[in-house]
Amino acid sequence: MTDPETPTPPPVDGEQDPPSSPVISPRQLVVAVLAALAAVVAVAGSFLTLFSGGFSSFGGRGFSLSITGWALELGGAAGKQPAGGLGPVMPSGYPLVLGAILLLFAAVIVLRPRGPEPKAVPVGKILVVAGAAFLTGTVITIAMQGIGWSGLFTPAGVKIAPDVGFWLIAVGVVSSVAAAVLAFLPERREPDGPEPEVVVHDLSTPRHGIPVVDPLTGEPKPAADDTQWRPPAAPPS
Repeated sequence: MTDPETPTPPPVDGEQDPPSSPVISPRQLVVAVLAALAAVVAVAGSFLTLFSGGFSSFGGRGFSLSITGWALELGGAAGKQPAGGLGPVMPSGYPLVLGAILLLFAAVIVLRPRGPEPKAVPVGKILVVAGAAFLTGTVITIAMQGIGWSGLFTPAGVKIAPDVGFWLIAVGVVSSVAAAVLAFLPERREPDGPEPEVVVHDLSTPRHGIPVVDPLTGEPKPAADDTQWRPPAAPPS
């Protein structure tokens, strides 16, 4: 027969308890999912149309303009072709991909199991904030580019408007900012052990102090010695 398992002895006074096993909190999981979602939609939006516009005449001739994170294309009867004649176009796909890589790395770091909360700010939180700030700045720059393209083509009768790619990277900004805010919100943690026992101290009258009235009898409590100050007795009438 096998011997029964020996119970773990309680910790001796002065001996530290064994460290608790690290766990992944629901807050960490939500932050990681939001950061990963922002990274995915940022990369996907860079390959879709960020801004588009077009012009058509009464004769059926016209052209369409499509701006992505990597190129600017003109479309017409002959099909789409690169718009190299309009001047150099700064590809915005590179910073979008860089911000996505930073957010994905932050999501992996945030998901690491953790022990007790350290005094220093965890690296995962810093990376989430850095990725959100980088992606937000990139999208703001893309929006300013769209305003510039609109001002360039509006006099020619071509209206430039945001397209599905721009709204997709805007969703990525909202998701990354939400992850950064949620990562730094204070998290309520339950105490590890039982609640401490409440100790009630005897608040009897201090020496040379004011007598404490007994709430049951309404009379002053007797002092521990005869040195308690008492008011002088009233003189006989």
